[in-house]
Amino acid sequence: MSKHDYEALKEYDSNNSLLFREENMYETLEKIVMEIEKKTIGNTDNHIYLYVSSDGTLYENEGDSVPEAAWRGEDKCIYKSLHGGSPEDSINNFLLNLYDGSIEEIIEQLKNNYFSLKEKESFNKWYEDECIDKGASDDIFEELNKNYSASFSCFVDDLITYEIDNMDWEILHETVDEVLSFISNNEMKLNFEKSVVSYFPLALEYASTRLKDDPEVVKAAVNNDGWALEYASTRLKDDPEVAEVAVEKDGNALKYASARLRDNPDIVIAAVKNHGYALEYASKRLRDDPEIVTTAVKNKGEALQFASERLQDDPEIVTVAISQSDGWALRYASERLKDDSGIVTAAVEKDGYALEYASERLKDDPEVVKTAVKQNGDALEFASERLKDDPEIVIAAINQSGGYALIYASERLQALGVNGIIELAKEQREIKEAKIDIRNKTIIKKPLSEQIKSAETVKGKFDIKNKRIVKDEVSL
Repeated sequence: MSKHDYEALKEYDSNNSLLFREENMYETLEKIVMEIEKKTIGNTDNHIYLYVSSDGTLYENEGDSVPEAAWRGEDKCIYKSLHGGSPEDSINNFLLNLYDGSIEEIIEQLKNNYFSLKEKESFNKWYEDECIDKGASDDIFEELNKNYSASFSCFVDDLITYEIDNMDWEILHETVDEVLSFISNNEMKLNFEKSVVSYFPLALEYASTRLKDDPEVVKAAVNNDGWALEYASTRLKDDPEVAEVAVEKDGNALKYASARLRDNPDIVIAAVKNHGYALEYASKRLRDDPEIVTTAVKNKGEALQFASERLQDDPEIVTVAISQSDGWALRYASERLKDDSGIVTAAVEKDGYALEYASERLKDDPEVVKTAVKQNGDALEFASERLKDDPEIVIAAINQSGGYALIYASERLQALGVNGIIELAKEQREIKEAKIDIRNKTIIKKPLSEQIKSAETVKGKFDIKNKRIVKDEVSL
C-alpha cells in the first residue's frame, strides 16, 4: 500500500474510528497488505481487494464483484492485490505486456541491439547450458537483471520511452508503485523512474526519495507540468530555480512552493502572470502589494477575491479587475466601491448581471439599472422592487431579452403583458410631457416680478430695458 492510499484512507475516515487511533497504523496496514499478497500466490484467477467501511472497519473481498456498500459509495476500496501469483513476477509481466511480445522476442532484441559481442556470447552460453525452461520469463529476467543490468536497463528505458505515450494513465498510475517495489537493480530502477517521470510528470509522486531531490529530474517534471512540484523534496520546493520553472508552467503550482518562496516577489509575480488565481497562494504580505495584485487581476479579474481588503477598496485595481472579468469582479470589491456609481456602471456595462453585487442604493438607481438591463435584460432580477415596476426600465429589459425578462417585473406589470406595459409607458411619458408644458405655461402667466425669479428655470434671458422675458425653446 502506498502512502498516498493511506492518506486517502485517513481522509475517508469521517467518523474518527478507533482504527486510526493506533500510532503505527501505516505499518499495520502494510502487514495486512503483505498477508493479502501471500494469499494470492498461486491464485491466477482472482484479485483480493481491501475495503474500508464508513465506520473505519477493514475487510477483504476476493474476486472482481464489488460489495453492495461500495456501489452505494459507503465503502471505499483502498488496495487491490497484484495480478495473482507471485509478486516477484510483477516486473516480468509488466515488461512482457509493455513489449507486447514473447520472452524470445525480447531476447532477440537484446542480442541484436543492446548486447556487446562478449555479452551475446556469454548469454548464449548461459541460455543453452543453464536455462532449464527457456519459456520461463522469471528465470531469464532474473539473469538479465543480475548479470546484464546495464544493457537490460537501456532496453527497458527505450521500451518505456517508445511505448509509454500510448499507455493508459490509470494503468500506469496503478502500476508504477507496484513495479518499483520489485526492481532490484538500482540503475534499472532509476532509468525506469526517469523515463516515467519524463513522460508523466505527476508520476514523480511514486519516484524514489533520491529522484524527488534531484534538481534536473524535478526541473524536467515541473517544466512539463508545474503541479509536479507537489511531489518534489522539501529542499527543492524551497529552490527558487525549480519553483520559478514550475510557476511559469502553471502559476497555481505556487501552492506547493515553500512558505519562503510564496513570500518572494519575483516568484509570485511569475506565478500570477501565468495565472492570476495563483494570488491565493501568495503570502499575506504580497496579497497586499499593489504591483502584484494588479498583475494578478490583469490576468484574471476575479483574482481580486484573493487581494487584501485594503486593495479590494482601491478604485484603480478594482476597475482593472472589472475590465478583465466582464464585470464579475465587482463581487469582490469593497462595500464602499459597490456603492460607487462609476465603478458599478463600468461593471454592468460589461455584464448586466453584475448588478447583483451592487449596493441596494444603486439597485434602485434608474440610470444604473437601465444600463444593466440594456446589456442583459435578465439583470432586471436584481433591480429594486420600485424599478421592477417602472414600465420604461421593464420595456428596456424585455427588448434586450426577447421578452424573457418579463418574469422579473412586478406582478402589476406582468398582469398587463408586454403590450399593456408599452401603453402604460407611453401614457406616463405623455403625462410627464404634459406636466412640462403646464409648468412652462404657468411660468409665462406669472407676474413680471415672479417671472424674474423663475427665469433660470425657463432657460430664458431677461431684458430689463424692454421689461420682458425672451424665452428659449424648451426641449422635452
